[in-house]
Amino acid sequence: MRLKFLRCVIGYLFLLCGLLVLICVLSTVPACKPAIAALTDTKDYMENIPMAEISPALEQVTAQPEAKKLIIGDSVCARVFNHYAAYNPNYCVVGTNRGIVMSGQYILGSLFLETHPEATDVYLVLTTNSMITEYETAYGYQYAVQPFLADGNLSRLDDITLKKMQQTYGKFVTNKEMVNFVDSSPILKKAYLNLLNEYNPIFVQPEIPDTVERYIVKLDRLCKEYGVTLHLIPAPIAEGDDRRKIEAAIEASYITTEVYELFPDYYENLRYYPQDLFEDGIHPKYDNAIWQEMIKDICENTPSLEDFNLP
Repeated sequence: MRLKFLRCVIGYLFLLCGLLVLICVLSTVPACKPAIAALTDTKDYMENIPMAEISPALEQVTAQPEAKKLIIGDSVCARVFNHYAAYNPNYCVVGTNRGIVMSGQYILGSLFLETHPEATDVYLVLTTNSMITEYETAYGYQYAVQPFLADGNLSRLDDITLKKMQQTYGKFVTNKEMVNFVDSSPILKKAYLNLLNEYNPIFVQPEIPDTVERYIVKLDRLCKEYGVTLHLIPAPIAEGDDRRKIEAAIEASYITTEVYELFPDYYENLRYYPQDLFEDGIHPKYDNAIWQEMIKDICENTPSLEDFNLP
């Protein structure tokens, strides 16, 4: 009797597992995906917003053959500089976000250098938040891994970095077919991202990670190979006592790195602005006057940016 019951339980478990596998597979089929996503409360995972944001940036850095200068950086860089790209054909302006991590900025820079033989300058505009961002579990997988794997550029990164990605997100993340399969199923995508944050949460700390240090140094060396100057520029920061304390901790870490030896004036050039100029304590408000004032301040410390045109 017990054996018969045990067989029934095992049979039901196999049936249930088979049903779950079938649903996951069907959720990757375009015709079935919307209905299954609605039934499983995974509609929010149908779109790949990071891919839609970063893939155009990868294309953009290889375009504009007339551009001799590149501006890359995080979302504050994007907020301040991207709106003026049309006024500056001599510049390729590709601010993205801190989620792509410094390895992503390195890939963008290397693509620009390879496709622009007359390049003269690369400007890396970063908040200190980006200076302490490595591979974390909130956005890193979607921003720092997926777009570059899909585009075939993850191979530009060294083995240390790929191993770090695998330790953080799982060994499958450098396998394009597996990543595409998980991404194509809103069910698997939701399960994976939630499990990642639940059981292996990794967040930024107020110190310069090895990845950030290594890839700024790598980008500087690559620029020198091409006869190009790399500029490390601090993005605007909102004033505040708490912010000052965080900056003191980050600066203490920064001065111990090789990046400090290359760019000792990064913190000297950092500017604080009143809190009311920022919408969330990090990003400047949508206001041309604010952006232009910040750009003018940056240009004071970076003479080669003085030809950056404003309307």
